[in-house]
Amino acid sequence: MNEQKPKTAERQKTINMAALRAAVAVYLIYLGVSLVRDRLQGNSTLPPALAWVAGLVFLLAGAAFGCYAWRRWQSERDTAAENEEAAGEEP
Repeated sequence: MNEQKPKTAERQKTINMAALRAAVAVYLIYLGVSLVRDRLQGNSTLPPALAWVAGLVFLLAGAAFGCYAWRRWQSERDTAAENEEAAGEEP
């Protein structure tokens, strides 16, 4: 039978922070898309150029933050695993 290790507090914090960062990245992307979509549907009073530029800025910011969140999660996950191994080896 394959037993799973219980999550330590450090690992759980890493997961929670990664989820929060992912939510922020998705929301930034959503804001960018909705700015442009609203402008195309005629539901916005923003000038077309401003809507496109602002939408693109939010979209790129969300993508960049998503990449940052992914790299940060990998780094924190590896650090948490190393800390668990070190704690397990000590008497």
